[in-house]
Amino acid sequence: LKRLLIVNIGVFVAIWTVEIAGWIFGMKGASWYLLNQLMASNDASLLHKPWSPITYMFTHQAPMHLFWNMIMFWFSGQLFQGILGDKRLLGNYLLGGLAGFAFYALGSFMPAHLALGSDGPILGASAAVMSVLIGIASYRPDMVVNLFLIGPVRLKYVGIAILVLDLIAIQGGGNTGGHLAHLGGGLRAAPGHQV
Repeated sequence: LKRLLIVNIGVFVAIWTVEIAGWIFGMKGASWYLLNQLMASNDASLLHKPWSPITYMFTHQAPMHLFWNMIMFWFSGQLFQGILGDKRLLGNYLLGGLAGFAFYALGSFMPAHLALGSDGPILGASAAVMSVLIGIASYRPDMVVNLFLIGPVRLKYVGIAILVLDLIAIQGGGNTGGHLAHLGGGLRAAPGHQV
């Protein structure tokens, strides 16, 4: 858990170090090349960046994107690791991220009226984190967790609520690829799949 957090934060710091150095030396946007190499897309550029379906799940550009993903990962990852161990946490994270990428890419093949295709890049740990959260919620659905401002809630209801919010948000048209990736990560760890 800590190593995965460190990698996510380290990549973010590297991107912003390059960006700030570029700004200081008059090359605003200098981090774009690094960011472009790390994030994934569902177009032909994937052939030139075969590593990107892995690296995208460790890449964040916006501070709040990183913050909320890491808060969710810390919460769900501690529960997961405490019950199922480090190796299964890593496997679940990686497989969830790959499933998220697959769902994002498959959105382009859905009927046009659903507007699920995304021509933008994908980045962030959300799909991998969703896999960890849904994985532990599936494994221990009746575990009670205390949520800030809400109080004690069974873990299965936390997982269901987050998946439902993604389903609602997906038809709104904003960040369709991201919401598809979340669902892919969550469904990879849903009941009936090996956690």
